[in-house]
Amino acid sequence: SNPPAVPESLSTIPLPWATISYLSNDNLLYKSFTFKGKSTVVIKDDIIGFDFVTNYERDGNYIKIKTDKSDLLLEIVTRDSLIGKGFAKGSYIKVK
Repeated sequence: SNPPAVPESLSTIPLPWATISYLSNDNLLYKSFTFKGKSTVVIKDDIIGFDFVTNYERDGNYIKIKTDKSDLLLEIVTRDSLIGKGFAKGSYIKVK
């Protein structure tokens, strides 16, 4: 079946039914975020190359990612780019 229609105002990433990855070249802790489904995200740790799965929550133009230490915050700048805040600080570009 087709995914539900999304109003244009809500058509920014991440789409609840899509798998979308964003890669950073300037964050030493978190290399990438891959959003899967409505609330799952896979985080690639750049220090030991470890992938871990956790949950995310969308709040307007922000994405809050749960981790065992503290939440990570990403700002949605465009459909193809995110800006990380705090420990996730850096630019993340959508992998085409």
